[in-house]
Formats: sequence, structure tokens, C-alpha cells
Amino acid sequence: MTRRLTPCPAGQAGEQSPHRLTAWNAGTGPAQCGRVRAVGADAEGQTGSRPRRAVARRARRPGSTTAALAAVAVACVLVTTACSGGDGETRPTRTGPTTAVPSASPSPTAPVATSDDDFARYCGSTGPSEPLTGQPAYRGKGPHPVHISSDEQKSLYPAPTASSTPPSQDPYRPQPQKAQLVACVHDIGTGPLLQTCRYSGGYTMYWRQGKFEITVYEARSGRTVGTTKILGISNITCDPTALVFAQDELTKTGRTMPSLTASRKALARWVEADR
Repeated sequence: MTRRLTPCPAGQAGEQSPHRLTAWNAGTGPAQCGRVRAVGADAEGQTGSRPRRAVARRARRPGSTTAALAAVAVACVLVTTACSGGDGETRPTRTGPTTAVPSASPSPTAPVATSDDDFARYCGSTGPSEPLTGQPAYRGKGPHPVHISSDEQKSLYPAPTASSTPPSQDPYRPQPQKAQLVACVHDIGTGPLLQTCRYSGGYTMYWRQGKFEITVYEARSGRTVGTTKILGISNITCDPTALVFAQDELTKTGRTMPSLTASRKALARWVEADR
């Protein structure tokens, strides 16, 4: 085996010292820089004329082996995690399923009363149905406008027409869209006889004072705000004429309804209160 030793070029294989040596095998070129141990035919247990390459070993520095192994281990972990499945095959990065988020659809406009008839839904036998959620909330300083309806689901005191100038500011006769409260006047009986009115053909009308219970609801939510009792007017005069249908009985009993003045007094605790 033929060897020739020469100084290592500065910077080769990451080394900066010019005093390292390079092992040359005849006709094969340089191996690695470092100490040289000749390996001959006897060392391999083989014979033959083909030249053997010298085994070059890099000089070890204290702690270099541990640091190098640690660096390789970290590099292997990083490479394995990022690029491969452990068998050397590069695989694409997997991502989880993508969930499409639907865009929010515009909410429908909350219903608002446009006429007195829209409040009929509050005064049925089962209470409010489908409240007008677009009505003003019952809060803040009073007065709080209230719409007053009867058992027949008719307005007892209709608001002035919208063409009135200026529009009504009476909280007991508000414009429909401004009502915060709805007061339902329920018939709970009759009081004393007030008047007897007789007409031709034997038709007779008896008038008694009405008795009522008022249930107050918040227009926006339909929740019950309170209840109170009230009486119909106590004086009445006979109409000069009476509208009678063929199927009507010859005698009939009617009841008087509360006056607007009496209704204001009965409802003031809710209408005039600060919330």
C-alpha cells in the first residue's frame, strides 16, 4: 500500500488548522483530514494487488461526540416531524377538515302596530298572542303611552286620525306605533240598574252599570304588568232611536263602559310612573 501525507488545506471539512494531515491512497485522491491508520491486506484478512483505502478518523475533542449526537438527534426529530413518516418518504402535511361558516342572514323587521286593530291580539280569552315586538319598550320616564281595548277586542278610545295636526300627544290615546302598554278591559258582571228605555213595537232596553277588570300588558313582550278593577259610567240617557234586528228579543240588557276619565285614573300608576 502506498501513502503520501500532506498538510490539510485550511478550512477543509470544517477545520481551520493547517497542521492536520490528509491521507492519500495511490490513484484515488484525498480522504478526510485527520489522523491516519493504515489498513493493509492482513488487517482485512484478504489478499490481492488492488490498493486499499486508508481509513481516516477525525480527531475527537472532549464533548464533541456527545454534542454531535445530540445535534443529529434533534435534526432527525425535526426532519421526521416536518417531512417524513419515519420511512424516509416525504409526505404532504395533513390538515383537518374545513368547516364552512354560513353568512348571517338579515333578521326580519320586528312587527309594529299600524292601526288600533293590531292590538286585538292582546285581549283574547287566552291573553296576548304574537306580541308586537317592534313596539317601544316599557322603560324610562313616564308617561308611557297605553292603548285601551275591550273584551270585544275593539279600541275603547281610538286615537285621533293620523292626519290630525298636530298628532295626538295624549298617552291614553296614542298613535298605534307609540304604545308601550296595552290595557285589556274584561267584563266581570253588572251593577245596579241605571235606566230603562222603551221603544215602539214593545222593544225595551235595560241599562246597568258595568263592572270590569283591566289587565295591563307590555306591548313589546306581552308580559303582564298589572291588574286593576273599574266601573262603567253611572248615568246614561236613552237614545231617541234603537237599532233592532228581526231575530232580537223584545227586551235586552246592556252595560255601561268606563269613561276615559275613569280609565286615566285607574291606569295612572303604570302610565305616569318612572321605570
